[in-house]
Amino acid sequence: MIKRAALLILCIAAQCASAQVAVGTVKTIRGHDSTLWGPDSNFITVDGFTSAGSCATQDGLVTMTIRGYKLGDRQTAIALLAKTTGKMVRVSVDPTFAGPGASCYLRWIELAE
Repeated sequence: MIKRAALLILCIAAQCASAQVAVGTVKTIRGHDSTLWGPDSNFITVDGFTSAGSCATQDGLVTMTIRGYKLGDRQTAIALLAKTTGKMVRVSVDPTFAGPGASCYLRWIELAE
């Protein structure tokens, strides 16, 4: 049992090791409904987040795909709130898990106050 718990902790740590976190203001919020990006997918960029492994960039900023399901709706709402109020956000992506067009999936977003 202890060996399984240790293995689980190592697996979780390995996944977290590839994650990258950035703090900044939301620069872009874009909604897509196309065959290239997938139905109902959105993406955001954050000022100052210029590199995350092999993640795609637009205008020099990492593009983070928000998937179109309930979690994606909440992530989009937080990004929109931050954009309209000028609040800083903290975001996380995993460069080893890219979506359409090499845009990395947004793992989480939070207001960074």
